[in-house]
Amino acid sequence: MINAKTGAVYAAPFPYVGWGYPDLRYEGRFSPFEDEFKPTDYNLNSRLLIIRGCPEDKNCASYFYEWTGQNFKLLRKVPAVPSSTQ
Repeated sequence: MINAKTGAVYAAPFPYVGWGYPDLRYEGRFSPFEDEFKPTDYNLNSRLLIIRGCPEDKNCASYFYEWTGQNFKLLRKVPAVPSSTQ
């Protein structure tokens, strides 16, 4: 992650995130192959970062992080669920 004002570089929470499992739903709603799916969700006026996916193709979930000014602090992890359970 890069600070656009200062140019400082910070480590992202994961080196690689995949989300290509079509039968999963993130937060019970979002499928990776639907238009409303956002693998990364943030607001410039917020410290919250949401990452939906499977870090290094494991542990598929929605990860909610707070930016502390120096790194990302995990606030919550919501495991992805198979679409068949919806």
